[in-house]
Amino acid sequence: MPGADELRVQAVGVARGWSPPGAPRSWRLTAALFEAIAAHDGLLDRLAVLPADRLPALLGSAAIAFLVRRDRPVRLAGYFPEPGAAQPRFDEGFFPAFAAFCAARLDDIAELCQARRYQTVLGARTFDRASDRSRLLARAHPSGQWIEWLSPRPSASPGGLAR
Repeated sequence: MPGADELRVQAVGVARGWSPPGAPRSWRLTAALFEAIAAHDGLLDRLAVLPADRLPALLGSAAIAFLVRRDRPVRLAGYFPEPGAAQPRFDEGFFPAFAAFCAARLDDIAELCQARRYQTVLGARTFDRASDRSRLLARAHPSGQWIEWLSPRPSASPGGLAR
């Protein structure tokens, strides 16, 4: 099992991958989500109990996205895109909203991560196309059994939570 420090390094690495110079504005939320995960010690401690093959940092991000989409927390939900809508605004208010959400919902995040795994559903070659990364969304499958990542083209879906 990876330790919290290893997960922090992984989350920072993902954040950097989504925030290169000249990155599209639409990538900012993904980068910020992983920056916020890397900065949240309590969340990292809870994710660190998961086996490395469950991809804890990615699993945590998917669980958070799922809960935000499902429960629409007032301070945080406005940062997440809706299907067919314009990219929401992003400002520094995201980070305190994220911290408050995680403080209030840490047990729920951990429970989702314990019960599910991160599943990648396409090859990295497709996911690396900028046009694919810029419009990703997450939603709960109607069965409630898993979360899927969505994009305008089904083949661009990178992964999500699965039981």
